[in-house]
Amino acid sequence: MSCAPDSSCENSFWDRISNFGEDGYGEITETTVVRPQTERAKAELEPVDEADAEVVQGWVAQVSRSHREALIQRYIYKRFVPRDTVDAAIHAVLLLKHENRRTVARMRYLRW
Repeated sequence: MSCAPDSSCENSFWDRISNFGEDGYGEITETTVVRPQTERAKAELEPVDEADAEVVQGWVAQVSRSHREALIQRYIYKRFVPRDTVDAAIHAVLLLKHENRRTVARMRYLRW
């Protein structure tokens, strides 16, 4: 009880959440509400397709520095970036992607 938030009085809520049992979830008593899991637990992250990741990395490398920084701050470092800034960066990557595809299509057309 010495590490409880307020050890000068009884903290029943703190006692309930801090007394972990063998499984790490606290003791199960007659007042414990047990809910069956209806869905399977989902994986936190799906596996990354390395080929797609390299293509996206190439697109991001071609956009302006401010857009690259916004995307890196938001998706790599998980920091807050204003939504408008992230939207503008994503829009820039999409425009670049479409422009790259048009260029490749034109190159194929000129080649033949």
